[in-house]
Amino acid sequence: MGGDAGRIAKSMLSKKKLTAWIGVCIIYDQEYTTINPYSSTPEDFRAYLEVLVKAAELRFRDLENTKIILTVTRIEEHKGNETLPVIEVGSSGMSYVESDKTIQELTKMRERRPSYYSLCDVLLFITGHSVDTHLINDDGTWPGLPLKGRICEHESVAFIHDNGKTHST
Repeated sequence: MGGDAGRIAKSMLSKKKLTAWIGVCIIYDQEYTTINPYSSTPEDFRAYLEVLVKAAELRFRDLENTKIILTVTRIEEHKGNETLPVIEVGSSGMSYVESDKTIQELTKMRERRPSYYSLCDVLLFITGHSVDTHLINDDGTWPGLPLKGRICEHESVAFIHDNGKTHST
């Protein structure tokens, strides 16, 4: 697909039958490797992340006219100049990942290197840092998360926290 999940989202909304192959590029931070017990060997770590992506694919299994197939196209540790994730300290003194700024940094990173990320329909950043969840809605979503059973239509970037043990995305 080449880096634009928006086309897929528009096709889904049109109600025509569709099988969507979505390439997922994964980048992760150093903190994630310290909490993920599977990071000790590259093979185990890759297998764990591929299973995580397949588990995410299940989120879309109930779509009426669309079959979503997520495929991992790249896995790498983030070593760029961008500050990822963006960490802030709350009034309680606890540090957390600032969601909006982290998404903005991911979007800028993708825009600066379009040919490098051309195989990515979705760029997924995985962090080992705690993510602030004070904005969670009653239905389990939060700002920046597509409605259940939907995908993002524009930036095609996302980030999650995973504890490295239970696919706790």
